[in-house]
Amino acid sequence: MLFITNGDSAAARIEASGLTGEILPWRDVLHEGPVPDGFSLEELSDVRARFLAQRGWTSLARARRDFARRDAALASYGDHGEVVLFFEHDLYDQVQLIQVLDWFSARLLEGTRLSLVQTDEYLGTIGPEKLRALFRDRRETTAEQLDLGSTAYRAFRSPDPTAVLGAIEAGTRALPFLAPALRRHLE
Repeated sequence: MLFITNGDSAAARIEASGLTGEILPWRDVLHEGPVPDGFSLEELSDVRARFLAQRGWTSLARARRDFARRDAALASYGDHGEVVLFFEHDLYDQVQLIQVLDWFSARLLEGTRLSLVQTDEYLGTIGPEKLRALFRDRRETTAEQLDLGSTAYRAFRSPDPTAVLGAIEAGTRALPFLAPALRRHLE
């Protein structure tokens, strides 16, 4: 099983809860800096690495190495019987979630179940019992969620902010925390 979650704090909580599998923390503050459209994940990872290094948040070498590991772990999804997306309600997580959903929307998931846990609580503060309960309540990701993730991610990457508004207005019922997060982004 592969868990993909919003960062190191949530990853540590998942590990401490006793859930077993590989844990992939998605370490990128996508709502800061460039996320240009038309780039593959690997190409975008380089853009993001350069931005994070320019901000002084990490070195370029470390950012590139971390993104390369992350991207390789993601690409190995077929080695797992299930991939569980574990994300919370805020802007940071929702943008990461739509990036991951967009990536998976272009993949054949033959033999790999893709499931989703969404919560309005911060994963980095939830106790082990609550995390296990959230895991038990996970739902298989739907085609509607994958499509919405792709649509919203394209809108997020658009240089025209009205694209984000259009994605919100088109409806985000399949991802209940997405519209408030995107509104926050527009603010």
